[in-house]
Amino acid sequence: MKLQAKFNLGIVIIFAILAVVIAIVTIIYVNNNTIREAENRVSIYMRSAWEIHNGKVEPIRSGAEILAQNQRIRDLLQDPENEDLLIAVSQKLEAIRQEEEMDILNVLAPDGTVLLRTRYPYNKGDNLADDSFVKPVLLTQQSSAGNAILSLERLDIEGPGLVERTIASSEDPRGMLAGAAVPVIEDGRLIGIIQMGNCGKYG
Repeated sequence: MKLQAKFNLGIVIIFAILAVVIAIVTIIYVNNNTIREAENRVSIYMRSAWEIHNGKVEPIRSGAEILAQNQRIRDLLQDPENEDLLIAVSQKLEAIRQEEEMDILNVLAPDGTVLLRTRYPYNKGDNLADDSFVKPVLLTQQSSAGNAILSLERLDIEGPGLVERTIASSEDPRGMLAGAAVPVIEDGRLIGIIQMGNCGKYG
């Protein structure tokens, strides 16, 4: 092979190698940037979702904390057999629940037993000590807020309309409660719990 031919072949090989290297580097760079961009997008979406979530949950917690300072509710928790007080508090809280467009607004005894519900048929007497929001309050005497999955049976106890809403929107009739439970404290001891929230579709 002539020297000129060898020289030309060498140049072709060098350019071919360079082309392959550039192609590989370009692919890696593009892939890395694409992955990084996707990760950034996911991070932004997650932050936005949490902001939306907190924007819904925190007002519920704040509302329940305000109710926990109400003197008539405190009086009822210390005298739960007072029927006149029970009726008066129940009517007032039902009006508040409707005004605030809440699905659930319950008053619980310090052991988690429901003293009153503000949604017809006003079921009471069941114990919610294992409820996702109530249990942390019983353990720490600190408010608890977030999301929890409610069973069909629990939705039915809370009142009419909640079961039908989830069945209409999902084949899996469980409800997600965005809500909060806050302690009612008197002289350093837990005298009751206020639970408040809104139900939605799960699944």
